[in-house]
Amino acid sequence: MSVDFFSALLLSLFVFGLTALVLCGWGSIVTRLLKVSSPTAALAFTQIWLGWAVVLLLLNLINFFAPLNWIVTGGLAVGGLLAWWFNGRTVLHFSRNRRVLFYGIVLLLTAGWVAAQSMLTPVIYDSGLYHLQSLRWYNEYPVVPGLGNLHGRLAFNQSFFAFAAALNVYPFFHHGYALANAFLIVLLAAEGWYAFFFKRWTRSISAFVAVFILPLLAYLVFRQSVSSPSPDMASGMLQFLIWLHFARLLEERPAAQAVTARTHILFILAATAVTIKLSNLVFVGVIGFILLLRDWLAQRNSLVTPVENVLSLARLIWFPLLIMLVWVGRSYLLSGYPVYPATIGGIDADWAMPVAAVKAEAKAIYLWARYEAMPLANNEWDWLWPWLISSASGTKRVALAYPVACSVLMAAVYFLARVVLRVERVQPEQTGLTPREVGQTPYALLALPIFIGLLVWFFSAPDPRFVRSLLWLLPILMAHILLKTFEQAHWGRPHLNLAILFLVVNLAVVVTFATYWRQALQMQPGFAPLSVTKLETQTTDFGLTLQVAVEDARCWDAPLPCIPSSHFNPKLRARGADIQQGFALVQE
Repeated sequence: MSVDFFSALLLSLFVFGLTALVLCGWGSIVTRLLKVSSPTAALAFTQIWLGWAVVLLLLNLINFFAPLNWIVTGGLAVGGLLAWWFNGRTVLHFSRNRRVLFYGIVLLLTAGWVAAQSMLTPVIYDSGLYHLQSLRWYNEYPVVPGLGNLHGRLAFNQSFFAFAAALNVYPFFHHGYALANAFLIVLLAAEGWYAFFFKRWTRSISAFVAVFILPLLAYLVFRQSVSSPSPDMASGMLQFLIWLHFARLLEERPAAQAVTARTHILFILAATAVTIKLSNLVFVGVIGFILLLRDWLAQRNSLVTPVENVLSLARLIWFPLLIMLVWVGRSYLLSGYPVYPATIGGIDADWAMPVAAVKAEAKAIYLWARYEAMPLANNEWDWLWPWLISSASGTKRVALAYPVACSVLMAAVYFLARVVLRVERVQPEQTGLTPREVGQTPYALLALPIFIGLLVWFFSAPDPRFVRSLLWLLPILMAHILLKTFEQAHWGRPHLNLAILFLVVNLAVVVTFATYWRQALQMQPGFAPLSVTKLETQTTDFGLTLQVAVEDARCWDAPLPCIPSSHFNPKLRARGADIQQGFALVQE
């Protein structure tokens, strides 16, 4: 271990801590408006995640008019710190005892290990293809109209890139790409460790899941390249988080004020999830529908008037709607379409991408998810068998095959236990829990958004990176059902049952750790330099000069504008004297 390693490690931990305080400050504004009342530590986690959603919104708003440089990052940091100071300095309000000390030590070790892994070279292919280039466009220019005409991947309107670009503190730091996902994993891990140390996590389904995902987070860190600024990883964190909030909502009494506030929080996070990855739309849409239907059914016999219901709905959706409107506006500028790569709602503007190009981009995504490097088949379903074979190999074995097989196995054990142990359907009132602790624990409702999300995913773009979290939520949910079933039947020892279920759910992760433990302990003396590709200067028929990657399709962090050689189009032109004014294609 060198001095460079320790200096980079301390710098990363400082960035994690400062970012948490800044986001907590911005989130405290929202929680104060929503009048959220909850334990201090739980409130801190909520404020940080809400603050992240608020900062993403502000960054994308600012980027309509200015690049995301050090001035923007500094301004938002000062604003967040002031809000944190004047709204109660939430993060510091922990009681002092031995359990808190152990929690702090474990969290520090977790953050240190994640920070060390974030120093490694990004290996996800798309990071070199367009992730890092998207960050450069954020850092150097306001949103550029028609950027998708330059390279179709640059039109993917994923708001997570704004967060990573802001962490670059451009032009001084340049390592925000490595710490963006690392910060989110540390934050979610902190919530999991908090549930482990301070909650009766075998009772609460949300706390149970928060603890069970800890090994999975570790797997993502060292096997899925946490140093890559991939929106897929950020999307997976949000899938976990949104489902946790959804479970907490169903655990609490519908009439409680905390439930109303949590509904607001969940809708804000849901809107943010869609702006990070459009594939989240179905998952969060089902959750939103269930919550709205639940509230409507709870109020049917109340004295609430229709006008009050409308006003309540308006208060619920106005901020998520603002998040979506900003995202749609940016998407229109990048491609000419509101939900690229879908062609619905396109506008007739000179910077708008041709419909054929948009459809080709969407088709490429769907085909790659089904076939990857395999030859394309003629029959619509010829992809299925090769896809099943590939799902049982490589990283897909852990990401896809094992959680599905584990879920099926535990479902079979559950039905067998009901027959052999003569256990009736688990009723929450028989578990000894109060309504405030677990309410009715409707497992069917908890599973519904997962199943529908996976169903749509399978028939559209069945690549596990889009729904990695949903796949793992299935066996964890089944583990909780089994645990309650065994408790009801008074079968086995509760702690032994819990340990066995934890091992079964995470067996694939444990085996992966045992196989690749050297990779998990790999350390880099400081942040690894990014790859460099060979570039050539080429000029379009209209005098636009571009940097073209000729040996590899990936530009990495090359100077702008850079594209793969396969995407060079001689009919591309600049819309003005400067590329900041955008790009357009001259139609023949």
